[in-house]
Amino acid sequence: KALCATYFTGNPAKSSQFSPQNLNVDIAKIRQVLDDTTSNDGYLSVAANNIIMDCLDIPRATEITANTQQQALKAARKLGFPLVMKVTGILHKSDVAGVVLDITSDELLVAHYKNMMQIPDATGVMIQKQYQGIELFIGISYEQGFGHLLLMGLGGIFVEVLGDIKACLCPCTKKEIIYRLKNLKGYPLLQGIRGKAGIDLDVFADIILKVSHLTQILPEIIELDINPLLGNGKNIVVVDMRIRV
Repeated sequence: KALCATYFTGNPAKSSQFSPQNLNVDIAKIRQVLDDTTSNDGYLSVAANNIIMDCLDIPRATEITANTQQQALKAARKLGFPLVMKVTGILHKSDVAGVVLDITSDELLVAHYKNMMQIPDATGVMIQKQYQGIELFIGISYEQGFGHLLLMGLGGIFVEVLGDIKACLCPCTKKEIIYRLKNLKGYPLLQGIRGKAGIDLDVFADIILKVSHLTQILPEIIELDINPLLGNGKNIVVVDMRIRV
């Protein structure tokens, strides 16, 4: 479906209009991350992902890695409850019950830590501040013969079950991004509905545009998946992501 959408997309904007230098991005630092942290399966490490988000000035959830129970408790005291715990060392965390939300006490933290350390190949846990908001999605897929396809929409069930995604070829303009967001089936949720806050569409579009720039800095990208971001008004943060090159 995403590829079909490219039929209705005009030619990608000229790269000169979308030079990463215009964003004051540290291109060399991003390139160095690629050289230093690529794994055998092509996925970048969590640390590498975080560096890339920071270089692009995209807000991300505050998180601390813990390899012992004591480190996990120390992280909890620093971040404050409620918290999210994610197993480290495993790519598909949800498949092994490696993500736990709504941790609100030391007792729960210790119990979940012990459970996660029983998961085969677990190397530790990531303690993350828990955020509230609308689940959002940004993706990149490299398609042979087309180039990099930029994907966007709501996260969670909207992307995983309903396939409510819009696409355009990179690089694209902010105007094109906003047009596609307004044509999502779930767009009313972005505006706010039934007393629930929406998001600032302009802020979300800016983040998507920055991700689009990334394909010019790292043309080696095969797949990028930011799912979810959590949005509440102008506050939109990346909660989980992965990049494969």
